[in-house]
This record gives sequence, C-alpha cells and structure tokens, in this order.
Amino acid sequence: MVSRSAPAWPGDLPDATASDGDFLRQVIDLGGVPEEVVALPGLIDLLLPSLRADFTALAEWLPERADPAAVSPTPALALHAPDDPGCPVESVAAWRGCVAALDLAPVKGGHLLLATNPAGVAARLTAWLPETAPEGNRRAGNV
Repeated sequence: MVSRSAPAWPGDLPDATASDGDFLRQVIDLGGVPEEVVALPGLIDLLLPSLRADFTALAEWLPERADPAAVSPTPALALHAPDDPGCPVESVAAWRGCVAALDLAPVKGGHLLLATNPAGVAARLTAWLPETAPEGNRRAGNV
C-alpha cells in the first residue's frame, strides 16, 4: 500500500537545508506534523533529523538512476486524498511505473490519511486484500 506521490513525481518539497524553524514550518504547512506533536518541542527536536533525512532522500532521488528492471512484481493499492493539494491524484497514479499492478482508491482525510481517517484506510485495505491475494491464500481462508 502506498499513499504518497511516486518517487519520480516533481513537486515542492520542504527544503531540508533550511533552518530548523523554516524547515519545520514547511513540513507543518504540508500537513506532515500533527498539532499534538508540534506542541512538544522535545519531540520535534528528536524528529527533525529523521524528517530532514527523508526529505533529503526524496529531493536527491533521480529516476534516471533507477533500475528499469526494479519494478516490483507485487500489486499495490495506492490511496489518495482528493482534498490533499500537496499530493494530487496524478502524482499517486505515477506509481504505475513502479509496480506490476496498481489499484488507485480515494480516501477522505487530507495529507495524513492514516492519522485523520484510519477507518477509511482500513476499509479500503480490507476490501482490496481479498481481491489481490493469491488463489491459494483465498481458498485457505488466510485473507
């Protein structure tokens, strides 16, 4: 399951080289940090290095360096929030170039789907899994 823009999708990312305050503001504006976390400066201090590393990796990844044979043979469910301006449906649909089969499904909830609508995410995933499970797993009742 994926719920973000595909790796090669161009877009505005927070500037991982900005000052702590500017970088954090950019991530918050993106919807990437819940208010409860922002209210805890000690936790923010612990999270900043990981956030910077994530956004640095995203900014530096170049699709031309990717191995074309590295397409995952596993089908994927791509969730997108129609109300998330930072992650348009086209950017999520671009995962089609990375996986053997992609099912695209909308879920209300903004940028942090799992935090804002866990029931919607669970419902989509629960409905999708039996459709994609190998036949042997379905017969055995493992899905």
